[in-house]
Amino acid sequence: MARQGYHGTSMQDVAADAGVSVGLIYRYFENKEALLAHVVTGIMGGYLRRLPPAMAGFDDPVLRLRAGFAAYCEVIDEHRPGALLAYREGKSMPAGVLDRVKELELETTELLADPARDAVAAGIMRERVDPFLLAYDLSIFGHMWALKHWYLTDRITLAAYIDQQFALCMSGAIDAEHELGYRHVMSPSAIGGNA
Repeated sequence: MARQGYHGTSMQDVAADAGVSVGLIYRYFENKEALLAHVVTGIMGGYLRRLPPAMAGFDDPVLRLRAGFAAYCEVIDEHRPGALLAYREGKSMPAGVLDRVKELELETTELLADPARDAVAAGIMRERVDPFLLAYDLSIFGHMWALKHWYLTDRITLAAYIDQQFALCMSGAIDAEHELGYRHVMSPSAIGGNA
């Protein structure tokens, strides 16, 4: 589906690519819509499985947020074709599946919004920072790794990309009186470089 497009791919194509019989594919997936839904919800499930343990070891909310963003980008990197497919073909999902994907997206975004809320409450981030909007900014930066991977992959490593995008977000979010203490997450030249 990632290569041929959703509408240009049949279940027979999927079976041939997987090296299994068409009957076996239909045993697990009722139709292409169910297969697409499985791909997309699988990526969302990856966020829900990976972010909490990645963030668990950090008391500092900014570092917890950075760990969550890094895990988010790593999941995207591991599922780039699926992420691109989700963007391109989300409209092909049945309404009930699309509603479930939206629920999972809100749940995932909340994982990033929580430490941002804690940072605002502690005065580390500026009072005007909207934690949920910041979390969505970070998730879009994560998705950009998949969307523009064709361009980015020869220019920057994933680790440097994470550092630089997080620094960009933090440079507008960290309160002035805390900037010195967080210079290591606000200065991409200090924490990452190009490929």
